Amino acid sequence: MKLLKKGLPTNQTSTQHKKADNIKSQKLSPTKDSKITNQEKKQDDKALDPAKQNKKEVKETTKQHKNHKENTLKEIKLRYPKKDQTEPKDCYDYYMQGYKRNSIYKIKPYGFGKSIQVYCDMKDGGWTLIQKRSDGTTKFFREWSEYKNGFGGLYGEHWLGNDYIHYLTNQDNYKLRIELTNWEKTKKFAEYDVFRVDDEKEGYKLTISGYTGDAGDGMAKHNGHKFSTKDVDNDKVVKEFGGSCANRFSGAWWYYKCYMSNLNGLYYRNGQIPPKMFDGITWKPWTGPNYSLRSVEMKIRPSLAKDK
Repeated sequence: MKLLKKGLPTNQTSTQHKKADNIKSQKLSPTKDSKITNQEKKQDDKALDPAKQNKKEVKETTKQHKNHKENTLKEIKLRYPKKDQTEPKDCYDYYMQGYKRNSIYKIKPYGFGKSIQVYCDMKDGGWTLIQKRSDGTTKFFREWSEYKNGFGGLYGEHWLGNDYIHYLTNQDNYKLRIELTNWEKTKKFAEYDVFRVDDEKEGYKLTISGYTGDAGDGMAKHNGHKFSTKDVDNDKVVKEFGGSCANRFSGAWWYYKCYMSNLNGLYYRNGQIPPKMFDGITWKPWTGPNYSLRSVEMKIRPSLAKDK
């Protein structure tokens, strides 16, 4: 018979070893309850940090908007394709070639057949200016032919010309940026993903959409309307305002009945428009109809343009 060493019985020793192993395993690996607790903690942390969740949602929304915009723009058929032209068609072409100085440049819009001079805002990414108001030295209450061909000095106040704006905005898909400054020198902007102007036969009809900015949307109601001046009336009023928005509000614009913005209105120093006139350089969503802005710039570049 085999003799055992003096001590605890065999079955008792085995039981103690099992208990020790169980205690050891409990220390080394989390229990089911602890796993649940960790999962709940992660969910709680996520719930307590909405900023991260919101940032993720904004990023996804921005990406979706960008993809939608790119697909929409691809579907738009351009009236004036590039063909074999090598000359820059706008300021953004110069910007992509490395030009960085704000100045006057010669461009050749597709389909136009000759070069024109424009002022280029290179420091902000190759924008072509189509309008500038800054000091009231240039008269903007003008006739159709003057708005067709353009007027003013490119370094100062000017309107580029509706014919040129038409060719520019129909050779590629363009965005419009409007920069506004009040007499307290506060600056705001409105930017539009889509900006296009039809030809003279169509009354330079406006297509505009895709607003972003902090000035409020002062152009949406003008979408789809033709251009009007004091001698050519394309607005929708019949008896109101003497039947002419341009004459009543001393401007030229894509009026309907009549305006949410009037950026070619009269220049009033210190922003003070005479009572009940409402004919200044106005942007209703920001400053209302009875305040005339100090300065305005309207500029365009291709919709899918990027800063270098």
